[in-house]
Amino acid sequence: MIVALLSLTLLTQAPPPAKVTRDPLLRRGAALFDTLDFENAKASYERALQVRLASVEEVTEAYLGVGLCEATLGNNAAAKQAFLKALAMKPDAQLEGADISPRQRAPFDAARAEAGGKPALRVDHAPPQVAAPGSPLKLRADVVNDWATLVAGARLLFRREGQTRFDEVTFMGQAPYELGLPPAGSGTLQYYLQAIDARGSPVAQWRGPDQPATLKIGELGLAEGPPLYKRPVLWIIVGSVVVVGAAAGVTAAVLQPNPYYSVTTRP
Repeated sequence: MIVALLSLTLLTQAPPPAKVTRDPLLRRGAALFDTLDFENAKASYERALQVRLASVEEVTEAYLGVGLCEATLGNNAAAKQAFLKALAMKPDAQLEGADISPRQRAPFDAARAEAGGKPALRVDHAPPQVAAPGSPLKLRADVVNDWATLVAGARLLFRREGQTRFDEVTFMGQAPYELGLPPAGSGTLQYYLQAIDARGSPVAQWRGPDQPATLKIGELGLAEGPPLYKRPVLWIIVGSVVVVGAAAGVTAAVLQPNPYYSVTTRP
């Protein structure tokens, strides 16, 4: 497995997370399909897959659209492959519409049978228990269940609490990932993670713009974690040994059970 450290040269600003409108190529594909222009509908869905779509849901819709057009045109093998990619992201995906014929549905059913109830593609991430101010922040993430080979990279989207826009760092490469940010001062960082395809579209996501993870820089743990007074503590007494008349100094420090702590001694 290759561990990739994100380069800050790829730092850009993401669109605001407020409200994401449906991609116009997806709207056009659906409209063309409704007018029975299946070839051009397929071309519109395929073009949508060549640009950066806004969400996993839009990518799933694009693959379902391609699959349905291929099935309607009698290209069952191509339809099945498109449906498999949609099911890899959303195992509960369905073909919408009461007028879908058994011939159109057959490759979708074949894809569902081949998927065999496999779990959805997902991003695994364990939020750090501490972030020290003034130190580089590294967030580790992995991709699980990529049986359709959709993932080509990862994206970290982040902002300071109170900001409206997310900045982002993108890396194209193999999982697992070590996503690096420059040193930051004390405060609150909000972030979420995406696995992306070769065009930069998200195919799996950990958290999101509406519910990002919140990390206190300079404090212990995520903001949603238990308050400090409810966490187990360990008292450690550090003493110095008296050697040939030297006095011993002892300091007691309250430590959290995580790797970031400090113990001070004084004479």
